[in-house]
Amino acid sequence: MYNFKYYNGILVEIVRTWVVGDTWYHDIVEVASRKKHRVELHELQDARDAEVAHNMNEDGNVEEIIQFTRVKDDKVFTFAEDSSDYQDFVKKNKLSEIAIDNCLKGIQKTHKGFIIQRGEGNA
Repeated sequence: MYNFKYYNGILVEIVRTWVVGDTWYHDIVEVASRKKHRVELHELQDARDAEVAHNMNEDGNVEEIIQFTRVKDDKVFTFAEDSSDYQDFVKKNKLSEIAIDNCLKGIQKTHKGFIIQRGEGNA
């Protein structure tokens, strides 16, 4: 079973947990880049809490932000999910909503040359 959290706004998977004294530590791996980190428990956020904190617009409403990173040149495209720009980008690049969802869940790493993950901030 996968255990996903957010670390500095990046979706990560917890691969190992241990305690030293009163401090909990985790070995984590970034879902998109597979970079490894060792962190303390308090540095991680639950996935839903992190999305709310990072994606609140100026009206106080939560926007789901999707970030597409093109693998060949690391160019980043960020959109509010279900916005017209997002829909145009998906259509132009012939992306599958199912594959996008699989990338967001960490089931697959890339889709048609893009790393797809929840983004930070507002689109």
